[in-house]
Amino acid sequence: MTHFQQQIAWLFFVCCITSASAQEVADPRCSGLEQNVIYFGNGVKSGWTEAKASRRAIRDSLATVLSGAEINTTCFRMAFNTPQGIALDVLETANQLIGNELPSVIVANMLRAAQVPGIVLTPSLQDKLNNLFSTKFAEKLFQSPASQADLNTQVGNYKRDLTANKKVVVVAHSQGNIFSNLAYGTLQQQENPENFSRFATVNVASPDYRALGALKGWVTFDNDGVIFLVQTLRSAAGVQPALAATDTADGQSLSWKVHDFVPSYLFDPSAKQFILDGIVSTLATLPSSPSPPLEYVAQPSYTGSCLERPPGTVCIGFDDGYILLVTDPAVDGPVNVALYQGKIVQAAAGTNGYYYHVLGTNLVGTASSGGTPPNPSPS
Repeated sequence: MTHFQQQIAWLFFVCCITSASAQEVADPRCSGLEQNVIYFGNGVKSGWTEAKASRRAIRDSLATVLSGAEINTTCFRMAFNTPQGIALDVLETANQLIGNELPSVIVANMLRAAQVPGIVLTPSLQDKLNNLFSTKFAEKLFQSPASQADLNTQVGNYKRDLTANKKVVVVAHSQGNIFSNLAYGTLQQQENPENFSRFATVNVASPDYRALGALKGWVTFDNDGVIFLVQTLRSAAGVQPALAATDTADGQSLSWKVHDFVPSYLFDPSAKQFILDGIVSTLATLPSSPSPPLEYVAQPSYTGSCLERPPGTVCIGFDDGYILLVTDPAVDGPVNVALYQGKIVQAAAGTNGYYYHVLGTNLVGTASSGGTPPNPSPS
């Protein structure tokens, strides 16, 4: 394969996975006190409206298999990847130049590059293809790797929820798998083992070769046109293939539309069953976090200087201005975790344990990071 043909392969491979500017938005029904958090990581060409609809579809579908209490203790959020515009512009330009023949043209070109006999491109289509790859869009695309800022944003959101003792499951679709794999690796390096043990993924139509956080496998259709193209291009570019197909979309031929999340993967009975069972069984498999203490004790807020605190101690500042001085080398938080007698309880996670404070009071409590204290007091 020539260098130019390798660039063609990489161009369309990157088109399928490049995104930037991640956001995280919660379902407005979330209170911040839920025990479980499910994120939806959207795929390529999935705009805000479509991604939001996918998150809602996951919640509505889970409501058919979970009890009302279980749904009410689960918050649904979005890890939204906003495309920079370059990858989408290239795809749009390709559609304008080649139209519906684009998939077959690209695949044919890759197969021909691999010296598969009998593959012929008409001169007119070959000219259109060459024109596409000579555009400024293609030049810019090679200079647009996935943004580190996006990864930092998503990792920060996951760490916030893990610090709040929540279970975190990312339902990653398409390019969302790229980010969930990178987030998994970062959390594994940076998060304490107990918090990290409550993070997992459910992987759908991944263009990546790995599913690092998957506890129950993954689902990919063998007639998913986008993944078929990705596999062809990864092979042509000489890189490891994406995750193998595990299912077939019923009644569908090979098509790009089969790659869609709600109309395809969450519609097909077997794939939908896998996704829902994957979420439910993953939540059941992830370890439960320590609960807030059964009783709190009254303790005045620390009034000394946190800048001149004793060695080996940390000042924890809560949202109501209360300061708790603890002996611990490192502490993350605080975040909202529960209610106590109608008041919000915030918790901070330290190396030596968990530290709780009831906002608007001088009540505090602790829990060992190695055990499971009694259930929290009633609200």
